[in-house]
Amino acid sequence: MFATIGFLMSTGRSSIASLTGAWAASGCLATGVGIWQLRVGPSSPADAWRWLKRQRDLAPRFFTEFAVSIGAANLTFFAIGALARLAALGQVRAGQIALGPLNELGSGQARPREFRLHDYDGRRERGELVVGFVLLIRIPRPTS
Repeated sequence: MFATIGFLMSTGRSSIASLTGAWAASGCLATGVGIWQLRVGPSSPADAWRWLKRQRDLAPRFFTEFAVSIGAANLTFFAIGALARLAALGQVRAGQIALGPLNELGSGQARPREFRLHDYDGRRERGELVVGFVLLIRIPRPTS
């Protein structure tokens, strides 16, 4: 991802659409490489279908959790927009985006038992957080 974004920025083609496309393509590529490395993909479409049928009991639980969490977030945004107008909603959203790395760090620290089971020391995540902050500071701001 960093190489693609760096290439786009160095060639002057760093529009929102191209950066978003680079981010999405990098994510798809990383997913494919991860599946290949772990060898967790189904060997045939019939195997995938059988797996989905075996996991059918989990779908309602996960769908309900997803719908409630996303629904609550959207209702909160609609309420802020209706009561405090769009400028306040934009400020809240900007704050969420700015604090995103800290939220991720907090969510990682909320599961200390899992990390202790795997001799987790957190160096990689701290390094990713530092890189994220450096990139956030380094990204040129639009001038108007």
